[in-house]
Amino acid sequence: MALDRDELKKVLKEKGVKSLDDFNAFMREISMDVVETILDGELTDHLGCQKHDQKAKATNARNGFTPKIVKSKFGEIDLEVPRDRQADFEPQIVKKRQRDISGLEEKIISMYAKGMTTRDIQDHIQDLYGYEISPETVSSTSSESRRRSKPFSPGPRSKNASSIRYGTRSGRRTPSRA
Repeated sequence: MALDRDELKKVLKEKGVKSLDDFNAFMREISMDVVETILDGELTDHLGCQKHDQKAKATNARNGFTPKIVKSKFGEIDLEVPRDRQADFEPQIVKKRQRDISGLEEKIISMYAKGMTTRDIQDHIQDLYGYEISPETVSSTSSESRRRSKPFSPGPRSKNASSIRYGTRSGRRTPSRA
């Protein structure tokens, strides 16, 4: 089930994408959601239990997130990389100390556009990254991604993000202007 042009136009219209900047922001949010969801799936696979699983008697557990900024074709993406208590979790999709994920967007877009099944996504990740994940992990990852998806807002994230402050010299004074 691939997206056709009419469906794509409908999604872009619903998300308020009217310019190239809006499109880049939209793609950054999609990339962030997908990468964080895959990272959560990798940690779940590493720990051997789901998040908030009361029946699991594991010695290792989730221990919050570490913020990480990576560069992509669409700009910088703020990721939250999950951690474990024993610090032996090695993420595969965005490795430790990796700062550039420019080639990853095409793969994410292709998985979204193709409407891939869990087995297809599993094979796709195995071919691209050499990282084997179970179909259950892919399934839990995709359901978590659907749950976490939030509405897109094309506006700036903070009040000051829409203006740049600069100083101009006027005689002896240098007032700050937007």
